[in-house]
Amino acid sequence: MEVLGVLGVVVALWLLISAAGAFPLLLLWFADFRYVANPLDTISQAIDATGKEWLAAAGFEPEGAIWPLGVRMALFRHRDNHTAMAVYFVAGRVVTDIATAFPNDVEITTTSTGDGVVAPFAPGSVMQCLPSLGLEDRWQKHLEGVQRLCEHLNAAEQPMGSLSESMGHSQRRQIRHVFTHPWLILTFPYRYFVLRLRYRNVTVATQLDRGWINTRALSDLVHGCSPWVLCVVVHVLNVLPIRVVG
Repeated sequence: MEVLGVLGVVVALWLLISAAGAFPLLLLWFADFRYVANPLDTISQAIDATGKEWLAAAGFEPEGAIWPLGVRMALFRHRDNHTAMAVYFVAGRVVTDIATAFPNDVEITTTSTGDGVVAPFAPGSVMQCLPSLGLEDRWQKHLEGVQRLCEHLNAAEQPMGSLSESMGHSQRRQIRHVFTHPWLILTFPYRYFVLRLRYRNVTVATQLDRGWINTRALSDLVHGCSPWVLCVVVHVLNVLPIRVVG
């Protein structure tokens, strides 16, 4: 009976933590990601937090501000038009997320928080959580990660449209993925207590070297190889010594 009692407590705690992890995602589905009419205060705060000189040297310019669920977030576009940075303020902390887009919703994100892997990823999302590094070092690791993905996927980055729309689309893709695969909700405790520590300060380059990233699946996505039959054909053609004569 004592064993069953302990087991019941463990199961109850597991379900409680799972629900606590899923609830903010559910709220985020209804969040407003449209640009606010008066973004200057939020952008000014973000510039002060990151450094005007660094932003200029790195090639970022402010595009606007959004306040999803009341969180003040400034969005910056990189001059190459493939990369964006979000600077937001949570519980007195400054958080920066840098994201680069590839075709077909494949993206790499570098965040300053260690909690970036707690919520299950949507297909095509690659994350590196580097809370121990400064902004400049995180930026350099992001560029290295982008370069490694380009090489592994044989693909180039994709231009971004409206950053607010891109942010909303990315968040809702993740939320839709979790709630259409509801068993993923039960992975929140494991992701928080295990994966969060496992991925802390592990770069994309290291994840690739360790085989943590399924580059075959990412390649299929980025090249639009969604139907499984097409994927099989492409892989067979890549393996067989077939030469097409034009």
